[in-house]
Amino acid sequence: MLTAPFVFVSRRCRNQRAVKPPSTGSATPVTKAIENELREAAERGYQQSSSEYIADLAGVAMPLPVQHRRLSLVVARPTSRCLTRRPETAAIIQKLIQRFASELASS
Repeated sequence: MLTAPFVFVSRRCRNQRAVKPPSTGSATPVTKAIENELREAAERGYQQSSSEYIADLAGVAMPLPVQHRRLSLVVARPTSRCLTRRPETAAIIQKLIQRFASELASS
């Protein structure tokens, strides 16, 4: 299973138990859905959300490197303004995080 310092997992996945059946050892559909979401996010370079928690709200999240803590920077906007601009938003966040990391390292 892939791991990530932050995860947007849809409500349908969070509300179900993800377990491996002892007899077959294979993953449940929920486990596979979560692993697929993590894999896709790793390939994209950021996590994304689309109205899972609040209707008409979509967002992008990226890990925020602060020592040993697991934090993320999240930007969320109305779906109509965010869905098509998520890659652009992620690029802006990445630049800000790189600047933050370099300033943190030099202080």
